[in-house]
Amino acid sequence: MLTHGKSGASRPQEVGLKAPGDFAILPTEGLTQRHRLPRFARRPQPLREDITGKVWAWFNPASIVWKGKRWLAYRTECSPLWHWTRTNLVQLDADFRPIAGTNRILDLPTDFGRWGAEDPRFTIWGDRLFLSYCDGYRAGIAEIGDDGSLHRAALLSQKVIVEGVTAGKDWREKNWGLFPGADGLLVAYWVNPHVVFKFDPHTRKLGRHYAVPWTVPVETTVMHGGAPPVLHDGLFWRVVHSAPGVGHGIRCYRLWLIAFEAAPPYAPQWFCTVPLVIAEPERSTRPEPIVHHVVFCGSLERVENGWLLFFGENDVRIRYGFIEDKLIAPHLVRVGSPGPVSVGPSDGDTASSLHTPKRTRPCRKRSCSSSCRACRRCWREAGRNSLASGETTGP
Repeated sequence: MLTHGKSGASRPQEVGLKAPGDFAILPTEGLTQRHRLPRFARRPQPLREDITGKVWAWFNPASIVWKGKRWLAYRTECSPLWHWTRTNLVQLDADFRPIAGTNRILDLPTDFGRWGAEDPRFTIWGDRLFLSYCDGYRAGIAEIGDDGSLHRAALLSQKVIVEGVTAGKDWREKNWGLFPGADGLLVAYWVNPHVVFKFDPHTRKLGRHYAVPWTVPVETTVMHGGAPPVLHDGLFWRVVHSAPGVGHGIRCYRLWLIAFEAAPPYAPQWFCTVPLVIAEPERSTRPEPIVHHVVFCGSLERVENGWLLFFGENDVRIRYGFIEDKLIAPHLVRVGSPGPVSVGPSDGDTASSLHTPKRTRPCRKRSCSSSCRACRRCWREAGRNSLASGETTGP
């Protein structure tokens, strides 16, 4: 589906099955409104007191119904951007509105002093509810109780590189999708080739993996993960994203729908050739400007005659809504594998396919400030200070 923009017929503009504006905006009343930042952030680089610690962005959500309650996990940001990321949890009512008194900030471990936990996603395995997340570099996993309490959480013990799939600066794939499969808990790791790992939540170790190359029937950039796969009609369905450049260093996100086999080697079977949603630019009203045009889907839920999506828009708000099967069906095409399937080592023997990159060195600045996210030492110290002084609060 292509339309021609105002700039002229020579430059077609792609259109998704639905526009972001076709989805409802989740209200922020009842969500986290402020974080108390560590004191060190104000010393080397004083911040504006009127915006320090104030949450101005709620985005990249995931929602799930668990034992009769609908939960929403979401990401918040303060100023300066990307330094004070947290993951939060709230219960929603039948009208998708936050229930007063149920919101909480999840104290998830990261490599940055417990700041930086982002992009949560839910997975039900047996009678347990898991929440996966990342800190921008490492993936983590947490278990959530029936009342929304955090039972346990830890970073995964492996920083994964799949040989022949990722290389150089693109070694990290932070958008893991945990899902229950025929042979236990699995991780949808990479999109093309379609890489699926077995996963042990007790040891936080990856086991055998399958890598299936397949031909994407449309022209697009590298696709990355999104919402965890959902079983429907004998196949697993998942939403992934691409982010091609649109000039001036700006990327425009697109959400794609794929379906793959429910048994090894989990080969892709169907692909929707039109994006479900394409991000749209907007004028920024935030302390920091919007850099990219973003739509990021954290949960996909099967409903009658369609799918319920929760996604973040332009790193500032939460949207949710339905996409009907009748919109998707005309654009579904069969996909095939052009090459041999690669099968990884047996469980517990991952050394031949995985290795751990070198740890980031602490910076050598004499006076490190809150703008230095790469310095693990400073961020760990910030986390210890904030936790010791109780400087993290909800609304």
